[in-house]
Amino acid sequence: ASVAASSVGHPTGPFLVSPMFVAVALLVTVLFWTENKEASESDDGDGKQNDQKNSMGSAASVIFSDPKILLIGLVQSLFEGSMYIFVLVWPPALSNTIKSYFGAEALTPFGTIFSCFMACCLLGSVLFGQLQKKAVNVKIIMTGILMVSAVAFAWSVRAIQADNLLGIVSAFFAFEMCVGIYFPSIGIIRSELLPESHRLTITTLFAVPLNVLVVGVISFQPLLGNIGSLVIAGVAMGFAAICMIFLLRIIRKENREKAEKAVANAVMVFKASRKFKSSLSSTSSAPSPERVSDFERLSLEAETMRWRQMSCITGAVP
Repeated sequence: ASVAASSVGHPTGPFLVSPMFVAVALLVTVLFWTENKEASESDDGDGKQNDQKNSMGSAASVIFSDPKILLIGLVQSLFEGSMYIFVLVWPPALSNTIKSYFGAEALTPFGTIFSCFMACCLLGSVLFGQLQKKAVNVKIIMTGILMVSAVAFAWSVRAIQADNLLGIVSAFFAFEMCVGIYFPSIGIIRSELLPESHRLTITTLFAVPLNVLVVGVISFQPLLGNIGSLVIAGVAMGFAAICMIFLLRIIRKENREKAEKAVANAVMVFKASRKFKSSLSSTSSAPSPERVSDFERLSLEAETMRWRQMSCITGAVP
């Protein structure tokens, strides 16, 4: 990457070289990833194509039938779209500010800055691990980092307008720390909410609005400028935080309904067992072995169900 940037004389040099590596990766995939090859028989090929079409259609129906899946998809698309906008904006934003501070001939240490970004990501991952050890709800963590990211983008816009280098760097570092927390968090949430049968296809569909957002900003970058692009990223991050808040409300409502239903079932089973016990004792002082056996069986079933309901209650309520 450094050689490409030096040869071209512009930071876009690595991006100009990257398509060659993508082409090599594509060639290796086609030649050696046997599970990705289509069957040679026409029947098998048509069957696979139909399965893919049905899979995409069913995955789309799953997304729009469950508001939780739709909301987490919006969160993923908006956050990652904002992240890619940040990748587009941070080099010119920092370069312009550094030149205004140290003169037009000042060079921007892109490698050092990028290394600091990666260190912030690592710090975010470590912080996520510590929060997990303290049993902090991962959805609460996700809501928090979305809010912090939105504030960081707003802070960076203000700092760019004021040519405040320290403010820009601190805002970007805060966002990169949120990125380090985001990826393990979204992985856990996806594993909880997305059905395993459609998880890969649904995740692929989530990339559609992400790419629309990123390509739209890139297309209008000359008109938007660095500040306009960061404003769009901040607004998208704010919408992501709102989606996450709605998702939290839906999950808490569902858990509350499950807990209330579990309590009602436990009370009903307890009353039924007491009623059966009283009717058995009033009918005969010396019940037959068959009736005693039935009573013991029902009591055991009622006790088992009661413990299951209690474990459901303690596990359902966050």
